[in-house]
Amino acid sequence: MTHLILQLYASLLRLYPPEFRAEFAEEMGDVFALALTEAEPAGVLTLMAICLTELRDLPLSLIREHLRERRQKQLNLEGIMVIAETPIRIYRFCAYSLLLIAAAYGLLVVLPIFCLRPALAAREPDYRGAF
Repeated sequence: MTHLILQLYASLLRLYPPEFRAEFAEEMGDVFALALTEAEPAGVLTLMAICLTELRDLPLSLIREHLRERRQKQLNLEGIMVIAETPIRIYRFCAYSLLLIAAAYGLLVVLPIFCLRPALAAREPDYRGAF
C-alpha cells in the first residue's frame, strides 16, 4: 500500500513547474517516503492522516509555484515583457490538477475502506451488557 501511495505522490509532484520539480521534487519525495515508512507500523489510519495532510496544502502550493514561475518568465532581461503561457493553458492545467487531486482524495477515502473491511468483518460484536 505504501508503494501505491508513493507512486500517487510522485505523480502529484509532476504537477509542479519544471524548475521547482528539478530543485525540490526528490527531497519532497524522500521526506514523504520517510514519513510513510515511520507511520506504516501505526496502521492505515495514520497513513491516511499523513496523506490528507499533504493533500490539504497541495492546491495552494501548486497555484503559488505556478504563479511564481509565470512571474519569473515575465521578467524582462532586456526591457521587453514576455508572456510565457496563454490563459487557456493555465485553465487546462488547473482543470487537470483539480481532477488529479480529486482522484487522490477519492483513493485516500476508498482504499482504507477496502483495507479495513476484512478487519471489521472478522470482529465479533460484543453484546454483553446490551440488554
